[in-house]
Amino acid sequence: MLCGCFCECGGCNSVVMLKRRVMIGLSFDCGVLTRTKWFRPDYRYTQGFLAVEAIDEAILVDVSRSGASVASREAMRGFAERCFAPVTFGGHLSDMAGVSEMFALGADKVVLGRSALASADFPSRVAEKWGSQAVVVACDISAGRVVSAADGVVWPYSAVEWAVEAERRGAGEIFLQSRERDGSLGGFPVAELRDVAAAVKVPVVVGTGCGGWRHMADAFDAGADGCVTANVHHWTEGALAGFKGRLSGAGVAVRVAA
Repeated sequence: MLCGCFCECGGCNSVVMLKRRVMIGLSFDCGVLTRTKWFRPDYRYTQGFLAVEAIDEAILVDVSRSGASVASREAMRGFAERCFAPVTFGGHLSDMAGVSEMFALGADKVVLGRSALASADFPSRVAEKWGSQAVVVACDISAGRVVSAADGVVWPYSAVEWAVEAERRGAGEIFLQSRERDGSLGGFPVAELRDVAAAVKVPVVVGTGCGGWRHMADAFDAGADGCVTANVHHWTEGALAGFKGRLSGAGVAVRVAA
């Protein structure tokens, strides 16, 4: 049977194999669903293209360049109401009021970016109120250094250094992405992923660059707990279900339809 720890077991007291998560990432620019390239809105979609039955989780981010968008927040709320999988919300979260709004809109978790970098105690304050399992900290990298996706500011951390610090600050999960790989379909940042996954005890999910199920297999082999795809799920209705079938056939422990 399925239990809350995302495994198949007869209860959480037994030794089990945890399932790897196949996830989607959705970016909203002033309420419009877009794909991104180099962390910037690149192409518009409609939510009618989405087939979410096969996903394990969704990460929804407001990427509006003018700041937090009411339209994007509404679009995210609407998606959460229709989605039966856990959802993570992010984008322009700089204070506790903004985080509280995200949970009120239906988020199970929040992803913190620049605010986690700028304020040493912000992730821990969020974790104290909602639990560390609800705190995802972004580890966005460019040319080997951590950057703020929203403004491109370079911070004095490598991916590993920031992941370790983010965990210390209260992160219950790390979300690793690469600016150069975003929109490339050339594969996840596997080298950085391997180093980060080895350096922290919390789960690491990886995004940017997925062009096929083999890229996911490579990422899971490198230590990813979850793989996030943004563009691939727009290609065909059965893309993610097909990925899961291929991954399962290759020996990766993923949830598949009965």
